[in-house]
Amino acid sequence: GYLLGRLMATIERLQQVALGDVNASVVDRYFASASATPRAVFTRLLRNARHHARKAQDEATTAGTGRWLDSIIDDIVVPFDVKHNGFPAHLDLVQQGLFMLGYHQQRHYLWLSKNDRTAWNAAHGV
Repeated sequence: GYLLGRLMATIERLQQVALGDVNASVVDRYFASASATPRAVFTRLLRNARHHARKAQDEATTAGTGRWLDSIIDDIVVPFDVKHNGFPAHLDLVQQGLFMLGYHQQRHYLWLSKNDRTAWNAAHGV
């Protein structure tokens, strides 16, 4: 659940970088279902994230951020085991709580300034 929350926050940030402010973000549309039935939602979200990554990387002002966010997505999904169907079909209440915690912690991290992220990484051995 925690990793899926982090993934959701990163996909949201990538959408914001690629498209700017939108009327309904991925979080507005998919947060509840992603936290309860991730297998049904994350395939679509990751497919759209590919388009957002490409759009962000094609613009000179957002190319670096787009590549950085795309690499974070890669790092987050590594632990999901394809031998066990990748994303879990359902999250129980505890895992849904971890989803929300991961989402908010990752969102906070992604919005830190580069200097603040560097300091945070150094303090946490990252």
